[in-house]
Amino acid sequence: MIPAMMGKGELADPLLRALVAAGDLVYDWDLHGDEIRWHGPVGAVLGASTAGRAASGKGYGAQVHPDDRSDRLLALARHLDRGESYDCVYRVADGVGGYRWINDRGTAERNGGGAPARMAGVIRTVDAFKGEEEKLRRLAFRDDLTGLPNRRRLLQRLDRMLRTMIAGGRVGGLVVVGIDQLGMVNNVFGYPSGDAVLAEVGKRLEAGVGKGGEVARITGDRFAAVLAGGGADETEKSVERLLLDLRSRTVDTPGGDLRITVSGGWVSIPAQARTARDALAKAESAMLEAKRSGRDAVQPYRESQERRRSQRIDLAVADLIERALLNSRIDLAFQPVVDSGDHSIKHYEALLRIGDDFGGMLNAGALIGTAESMGLMRRLDRAVLDLAIGELTRHPKISLAVNVSAVNAGRGSWIDRAVEHLQGKREIASRLLVEITETVALVDPDETARFVEMLHQLGAKVAIDDFGAGNTSFRALRRLGVDMVKIDGSFVTGIATNPDNQLFVRALVGIARGFGLTTVAEFVETADEARILREEGVGQLQGYLFGRPEMARPWATPKLVKV
Repeated sequence: MIPAMMGKGELADPLLRALVAAGDLVYDWDLHGDEIRWHGPVGAVLGASTAGRAASGKGYGAQVHPDDRSDRLLALARHLDRGESYDCVYRVADGVGGYRWINDRGTAERNGGGAPARMAGVIRTVDAFKGEEEKLRRLAFRDDLTGLPNRRRLLQRLDRMLRTMIAGGRVGGLVVVGIDQLGMVNNVFGYPSGDAVLAEVGKRLEAGVGKGGEVARITGDRFAAVLAGGGADETEKSVERLLLDLRSRTVDTPGGDLRITVSGGWVSIPAQARTARDALAKAESAMLEAKRSGRDAVQPYRESQERRRSQRIDLAVADLIERALLNSRIDLAFQPVVDSGDHSIKHYEALLRIGDDFGGMLNAGALIGTAESMGLMRRLDRAVLDLAIGELTRHPKISLAVNVSAVNAGRGSWIDRAVEHLQGKREIASRLLVEITETVALVDPDETARFVEMLHQLGAKVAIDDFGAGNTSFRALRRLGVDMVKIDGSFVTGIATNPDNQLFVRALVGIARGFGLTTVAEFVETADEARILREEGVGQLQGYLFGRPEMARPWATPKLVKV
């Protein structure tokens, strides 16, 4: 029986009455007989058609979106078999051809032999929450005027495309297009006409890049287009066709039909650039050269004396890192992460430092790009892990966080080294937090989830770093199974005077809180920022306000950080 609403006599439990009054559905699922008894407005929450099929676990499960069924069944299995908490977000058919998002939380009741016999839980709709998440995603990664991806989104996608190209031996090109004299159009015909020009250029570029391409608006008057599948000659011809199409047809604007010209610059990928930032910088440089040469032109990127000098510097840096690894000149600096309420230290982030030839220690941040391009990050990551485990072993009251780069955030030598160090040593592993960036985590969420699971089996915790810089959805965040999210510092800097950053942080904290995850805000530099972040619900804070990275072991004299 599935009542639309139970009678008053059947809702004697005040808690049950409160849940139903809030619009939630309460269910009692007999696991042996596979019968589900519902309490509450089942038709309103699930839809009348779905409600009619939800009298059994099998019937209800058939209404779950096909893409979400495996996640729900896995969450159920982990709860029933291992006793893990059951708190799952998925889509259920609404009975009229669509789906609605629901949050399902429950607990199994076990018989005398310990086997699960019944399952009781609560279901509520979270469509509004999903709508806010989608709005946030659009704000973060889409250009409002053209609807195209923005610069940040392009960099993420281009990095993934470059990795695929390199692995598969494929080639392509990146072109940056700048509209000539857009400022004059705005001044003479008005900004609505300038906006019409921008929107039309975006549409024509999208139509012209073809299958496998990508277009983004990267700044006010500039667009970038990824051209996949062609060599240098084919890329150059494709760029010429794109620019010819832009200049050959007028644009309909509120100020009348306008004929525009554009300047373009392009770079061959991955032959001339193996990272997204490098490719975009080179294509923009070529585009500016086209503008300097008279506009309405296209220029390829050409290696310059400056680039050759940069390559010599890269080789010198790689040699420095090699010598530091060989001579054990790798060390750690430690920065505190504090409780947002009383500012007591929760753990320290261990940051890589590399010794030079003169007895000094270099901040590794500026060297990471070279280390990655020269294939040295695997060794550096392993060295950091070794040093951190050594500190945790010698100092049983501290907890440390270490970063893992893209090349190690999966199966391989790094996780093998972690197993070697931590197998059977949960008292050490429980004090280790492994940080992976959001963009890296989302390249292959299934592989990342396996990586996280292996660390959990050892007893360690995992954090998503730069949370908000990528495109973590409800489903992806749940599938990854991490313990903590570190909010990207770009949303924290200036939050006291930037309403947009406050909106982002509020939404991101809400998403994290919905999954019971600890939140950390980086780059906290002022007392006002710390106060706002605490009021928004951020659990932990990190930044110069509470301490700079120090190579001295700060736990020698544990203290409360006061600001």
